[in-house]
Amino acid sequence: MAASRGIKIYGTYAVLVGTLNGVGNLALAVLAAKSGTFAAVGVGRPLLGALVGGLLMTSGIGVARLQPWGRTLAVATAIGIMGLAAFNALHLPAGPSAQRIEFIAGYVLFPLLLNAGVLWFFTRPPVVAQFPRP
Repeated sequence: MAASRGIKIYGTYAVLVGTLNGVGNLALAVLAAKSGTFAAVGVGRPLLGALVGGLLMTSGIGVARLQPWGRTLAVATAIGIMGLAAFNALHLPAGPSAQRIEFIAGYVLFPLLLNAGVLWFFTRPPVVAQFPRP
């Protein structure tokens, strides 16, 4: 069975965004280590971002190849990103309201809505049927 257009779009999106996110966050961690600014940046956030990027890239490869583990990983990654967005909602930065609104839009609402759409898409019966059972 050939992959539907939505699966091809998600696979391409996940590979590109996951790669950029993973490489960008690893570069941030390396630069922070070399410049000694770990106290300001922290090591956890860039490494967590690189991990999420790697999971997203890997799920995109699996989905593009119609592998059942790719669909499972895409759903698990979406749930994880939604959990991170919920964590961000509980830890809003202090500052002017304009900065808080930008933070909420970029780090809470956008990830929640995007990944809710991913969950909806990958749990639809026509999409599930495209991934063969092992």
